[in-house]
Amino acid sequence: MLSGGGRNTLRIFSIPPSCFPWRKQRLGTRRWTRSSPWLKSPRWLASSSVSGRAPGVDEIRPAYLRSLDVVGLFWLTSLGNIAWWSGTVPLDWQTGVVVLLYQKGDWRVCSNYRGITLLSLSGKVHSRILERRIRPIVEPRIQEEQCCFHPGRRTLDQSASRHDDVLRMVLTQMEGEHKLALRRVYASALPPLVDRCGITVCRHLKRLERVILEYLELSDPPDETSRIHILLTLNQTLQTAWPRVNQRRGQQLLKAVLRLLVDVSSDINLKDSVKREIFDQSAASIRLLDVCSNRTLQVLKYMY
Repeated sequence: MLSGGGRNTLRIFSIPPSCFPWRKQRLGTRRWTRSSPWLKSPRWLASSSVSGRAPGVDEIRPAYLRSLDVVGLFWLTSLGNIAWWSGTVPLDWQTGVVVLLYQKGDWRVCSNYRGITLLSLSGKVHSRILERRIRPIVEPRIQEEQCCFHPGRRTLDQSASRHDDVLRMVLTQMEGEHKLALRRVYASALPPLVDRCGITVCRHLKRLERVILEYLELSDPPDETSRIHILLTLNQTLQTAWPRVNQRRGQQLLKAVLRLLVDVSSDINLKDSVKREIFDQSAASIRLLDVCSNRTLQVLKYMY
């Protein structure tokens, strides 16, 4: 059943050929051994993949897997390779049983019980093997802001990235700024910052809301540069952080956009191109606010 070829190399000869599609493709055992993630380190999968002492749903305890000899490792690896090449995971490896554990207090109260899920330990080993195989491919694609998806890093370990610091500083400088030249500079820098921060803009929603309301209220003739960039920022924020836009926040932003439309439509000194840009961005903001409010806004038509 076993043959040489390396310390951690196991070759299968007694499993039926129908279980291995690689035999139909006339692939050698050596190539199959290198491509299967189960045969990289069988000793590691039995000793490090599972922890604790509680038995799984299959009534196999972790200590049993950690004490497997060569024959046990061989059969566990054989099952893993069958699942790998057939593309079908056994149903027992996918099934979990929820067990309620009594903690303290009145046993008739449901909140005094803690639920745990018992999984198949062989299925846990299979999941760890697949995770170890795909992690080098997936991990470089994870953004820096998603720190909780990196191994060994939590959200609290990186509560603010460098983009958060820049956005916080810009919003602090924008609040209470009365010079139009500086307002234009800050407003033009805000859309790319919000776009780069992504979902982490939710940390700054309160301050960002105050800045948006303040900058939409004050006119910036003749090109209305600040207002246009603030509308772009508002649209990016609504597209990214729409679950955090509650009814009160949506009403405040909608009132500010409607007041802006009234001011722009009554200003005879603005160019038609500027008005058109503001109307287009405002219409996009109203549509996004309507989506955030579960389609509860009335359909409005603006004539100018």
